[in-house]
Amino acid sequence: MSVYRFRIFHDEDTDSLGQEIDLPDERAAWREACFLCRDLSRDIFTDAKPEWKLEVTDESGKPLFRFRFLAEVL
Repeated sequence: MSVYRFRIFHDEDTDSLGQEIDLPDERAAWREACFLCRDLSRDIFTDAKPEWKLEVTDESGKPLFRFRFLAEVL
């Protein structure tokens, strides 16, 4: 098992602590990130900050994945 950190950024703001999860491998971390994005997308765009991203790093802090979302009124 390895530790993966999941951090959420809103514009310039960030969840500096993030959430650490023990997972078997990077594939499992990718799946967890996809599930987290799905869950967040239900609520996050009602916020005043329509742009956000989720970053996943390994236990050394090396970025592995980044998901970006932006909602715009045209």
